[in-house]
Amino acid sequence: MARLVTDSGSSFRRLRDKQGRASGALSAAFRVLFYAFAVASVALLALTGFIPYLLLGESVSGVSLVLHVAVAPVFAVCMTVLTLLWAHSQRFDSEDLSRLASIARRGAGEPAGAGHSSALKLSFWAMVILAPLIMGSIMLSMYPLFSTPGQMFLLTLHLVSSLLFVVVAIAQVVILVGALDIPVNERQDPGDQAE
Repeated sequence: MARLVTDSGSSFRRLRDKQGRASGALSAAFRVLFYAFAVASVALLALTGFIPYLLLGESVSGVSLVLHVAVAPVFAVCMTVLTLLWAHSQRFDSEDLSRLASIARRGAGEPAGAGHSSALKLSFWAMVILAPLIMGSIMLSMYPLFSTPGQMFLLTLHLVSSLLFVVVAIAQVVILVGALDIPVNERQDPGDQAE
């Protein structure tokens, strides 16, 4: 999240200074902004949707249902905009399949190399496929088109696709953090420099 905030800040500064208009600073700023909103909405939807099941063993109701329903349109808009802004750059090329195969074959502790981009593309397209399943299944269940078994199927489809979406989203964030190569312990004490 810190990198997203930093990237969006620099993109907006370039846009403000009229330096990045031709280089796509506006598009990059929107991508980062909508990605941050999408991450926040997914986190809220996961908390309000899964905690009642996990802690209480009940369906979503009350305040958690109101929050869940209020945040859902933000998720829908963010996923739509992200799909439109990132679809072209997330296309698979001829090397992606071999990269994904090398990621699957590598052992624990070995460096992933250039496979981060292929794994990010795979997670992006998995989320693009799962998002309409999540939204469509719950919207269809709100209409009296299906019998009780059909409604239960749609609710189960909503839950399973939501769980898969959250798993893929967490995997994408882990891949992004791994691709950043951020040093874990950069802090130095002032006494270390004197020596």
